[in-house]
Amino acid sequence: MRHRLFFFLASACLFLAGGMAWGQQASAEGQTRFEIHDGGRKRGFELALDEVTEKSAAKGEKGTKTSRKGKNLGEMRQMAREVEAVSGGKVDIVLYEEGKPRDESTRRVLTRRVLLKVQPGFDAQAAAAAVGALKVEKPGFAPGHVLLTLPGVGDALTKLDALKTLPGVLSAEPQLARIQKRRLIPNDTFFSYSSGNPGYQWHLRNTGQSPGVAGVDVNVTSVWDSYLGTGIRMGIVDDGLEVAHPDLSPNTDTVNDHDWNDATPDDPTGNASS
Repeated sequence: MRHRLFFFLASACLFLAGGMAWGQQASAEGQTRFEIHDGGRKRGFELALDEVTEKSAAKGEKGTKTSRKGKNLGEMRQMAREVEAVSGGKVDIVLYEEGKPRDESTRRVLTRRVLLKVQPGFDAQAAAAAVGALKVEKPGFAPGHVLLTLPGVGDALTKLDALKTLPGVLSAEPQLARIQKRRLIPNDTFFSYSSGNPGYQWHLRNTGQSPGVAGVDVNVTSVWDSYLGTGIRMGIVDDGLEVAHPDLSPNTDTVNDHDWNDATPDDPTGNASS
């Protein structure tokens, strides 16, 4: 009798767990908006309801308009599978950052990978088996994390809640991809390092030019095309600032400047010979 009771309870638990996982997947498939970590912070993303991305060995990766407009993630997954069956390539879901124009800078591809932050002793293989993952990786650059590759289009969202409830999982985040573009490089004579230029502005982009160490810089070049500083006011405390310099003069506030050396509101340009 005890054995039968135990078997009944175990079966009931499995039934409830399976029902919960199915319910979580169904909930995700009915959504069109998702909050996902991207670029170091949580961002809102809207599902592209008329577009998927197709990747093949012959053509590389390209965006593909769907034959009809979907209503939610579930319908977009189905349309992606249909495109995949015809093309033979790998087809994935497209998202756009919420509240911004839809262009390449706000476009993201939902990959089939999920990054888990886990507790010590986490059984990665058991977790992979629980969600049918195809691949398990433990990135050397991220101790305490496990990267799972899932089999199907959109699985990184539909299986996300199931992954979060696994024992030892602290967080789970879908991995997004984007098309990288060449970024603006200033035409400033002193910016780029060459045989005739020692690279005085190593603090902006340090490639190892003398006497700098590669990578030791302010890590600013990646945002030059996206952030212009509009509406931002900066205060500089130095013993000289060339307010008439053509790089600075259009945006320099000479009304509120101050000469701290002489404690006067005079021109803070300073003496180039000192």
